[in-house]
Amino acid sequence: MLFTAETTDDGDVRVYATQQASVVTFFTEDPQGGSTLHAEPGEFACRWSTTQTKIDAVRLAVLDEAARRLGCYPDQVELHEFEALMRVCDPLPRYRTTWSGARAKSLRRPVR
Repeated sequence: MLFTAETTDDGDVRVYATQQASVVTFFTEDPQGGSTLHAEPGEFACRWSTTQTKIDAVRLAVLDEAARRLGCYPDQVELHEFEALMRVCDPLPRYRTTWSGARAKSLRRPVR
């Protein structure tokens, strides 16, 4: 499961655990301190198979993974500061060039 930090169009920062799936889960910063896990039907949700039981199961799986990464129990995950969740996010690759960029040309062997 990938944990990725993304900024919404409104400028809010979220840590997504499942994003393009039948159940979308993400953490947000709680104004009272700590963080809050949200679990809701996603873009690919089917109204017959995406039940509240399935949403709750995905929520528990995300809490288990976050607890493993934070080194705590699942019921203590939302007590951690949002910055702690940001630190355990997976790094995403950053590409400096496109597929047709200058890098592809520099890897070619010179013609003799």
